Amino acid sequence: METLNLASDPQCAMTRVVTLARPQLHNAMNTQMWRELWETLRDLAYRDDVRCLVFTGAGERAFSAGGDLKERNDKSDEAWALQHQLIEDVLLAIREFPWPTIAAVQGIAFGGGFELALMCDFVIADTGARFALPESRLGILPGGGGLQNLAR
Repeated sequence: METLNLASDPQCAMTRVVTLARPQLHNAMNTQMWRELWETLRDLAYRDDVRCLVFTGAGERAFSAGGDLKERNDKSDEAWALQHQLIEDVLLAIREFPWPTIAAVQGIAFGGGFELALMCDFVIADTGARFALPESRLGILPGGGGLQNLAR
C-alpha cells in the first residue's frame, strides 16, 4: 500500500507535488512513508525536469498528525533507532534539497508533520491550519529538529 502520491503540478510542469496519503489516519507517518519519502527525495533531487517540490496532505483535515505512534509501540529499541535515523535522513534531505521546497498546510501539522514543514523553504498555510509539537505530553522530545527550526 502506497503512503505517498507523487504528481506533476498542472500549472507548472517542473513542480512535483508529494502528497502524504494516509487520510484515514490524518496522514500519520509510518516507516513505509518515511522510506517512500527518502526514495522520492533521492530520485527527484537532481533531475532536470524538477525545479520545485511541494508537500501536502491528503484530505482536508490534516497535513500530517506526525509519527504513527501505534506502529512505534510494537518496535524494539533497535528498530526504533533505525526508524529514527531514517526520519533524520529524510528531514535533512528536505532541508538540503537543491530546489525550493514548500509545505502547503491545511488542517493539523503536529509532531513530525510540523517538523517536516519546518524543514521546507516555505510554509503556506490556510486559515484553519494548526501547528503543534505535542511530544512533550508523551514524555518525549521532538526528534526531527523541530525545536531548533521553530526558533529559527
